[in-house]
Amino acid sequence: FDTKKSDSLHKVLFQMFGYKTFNEGQIPIINNILFQENTLGILPTGAGKSLCFQIPSMFQLGCSIVICPIKALMNDHVDELNKYGFKNRSEYIHGDLDRIEKDIVFEKIKNGQTKFLFISPERFQTENFRSVIKQLLNNNLISYIVIDEVHCLSEWGHDFRTSYLALANTIVSILKIKVPIIALTATASNFVIENIKSELNINNV
Repeated sequence: FDTKKSDSLHKVLFQMFGYKTFNEGQIPIINNILFQENTLGILPTGAGKSLCFQIPSMFQLGCSIVICPIKALMNDHVDELNKYGFKNRSEYIHGDLDRIEKDIVFEKIKNGQTKFLFISPERFQTENFRSVIKQLLNNNLISYIVIDEVHCLSEWGHDFRTSYLALANTIVSILKIKVPIIALTATASNFVIENIKSELNINNV
């Protein structure tokens, strides 16, 4: 990891987020992502998993689609990004929004006005949303697919959700998504890690 790139990342870290140093494990994850590789990042709770997708997204055109299992978590992510200067550039789509509000969010993404979109794994299973994703992909408007709490994807994990299991097939087989996948979690057994890597075609941890 060269000094020039490290200095640049530290400047972004401080100027945008107010931190002087990275936590252990963050830089290797960010480095893999910046090389446009599918990456699995495992960091303890509170160690800054969010920064691992927030910082690389700043260097890319388009919107990062972030998959979260809980509505309150989506709200927290958007509130946090608003504080960091991404107001009106980070959005969520969940059950609290009506159709008109959802359409407004999609129009903002299509116009290049949105940097982060937070959605549930179930959203990926709707035909309408898949159609929107295909359109965005065709127009190079998606920078990353981020899967938060990715341990939920493995049926051998402690917090398995069927919507996450379907998610891997949707991303890899149905949508054939070519942008890098960022998979993040605080905890996973070796067996679960290998299962996630296999499902999402990930080589880097």
